[in-house]
Amino acid sequence: MKEIRIYIHTDAQIRAWTRCIMAYSIQYIKDGQMAAERTDRAAVEGHQKAATLEGLISTLTRIADGNALPVTVICHCPGVIAAINQEQYSAWSRNGWKNSQGNEVECAALWERVVELIDKKAPELTARPPEDSETEIMHKLGAETFDPKTPLR
Repeated sequence: MKEIRIYIHTDAQIRAWTRCIMAYSIQYIKDGQMAAERTDRAAVEGHQKAATLEGLISTLTRIADGNALPVTVICHCPGVIAAINQEQYSAWSRNGWKNSQGNEVECAALWERVVELIDKKAPELTARPPEDSETEIMHKLGAETFDPKTPLR
């Protein structure tokens, strides 16, 4: 089986908007083994969700248009994981980037860019938090204190 895995780590605070580091690894997996990898990092402005979305944008731009492989996003941000797995971004897009309460979606401009890229590059997209077996990958991205057993907030 072939797939693409996107690992994203940021040292951004959960709610406070600050300058932070976002790092990612995009991996092409073939028959359960990594066949190719691209890792990068950048300084960005944002809180955890914004920095994670910046990482997602950076990685999706590296995937070829018309990609048919499933893409899995592995990150620490529960809001991004839920929005991807529940495809909330589709409803937000239809509703003019308003949520079900009529308020503007947090990070709407970033989500709008993500949706454009999903349509071109990731027709089958899922997300999840890192697993115990992925601790080394997250450490490589800069998560010195990462503990996969820590509950997501």
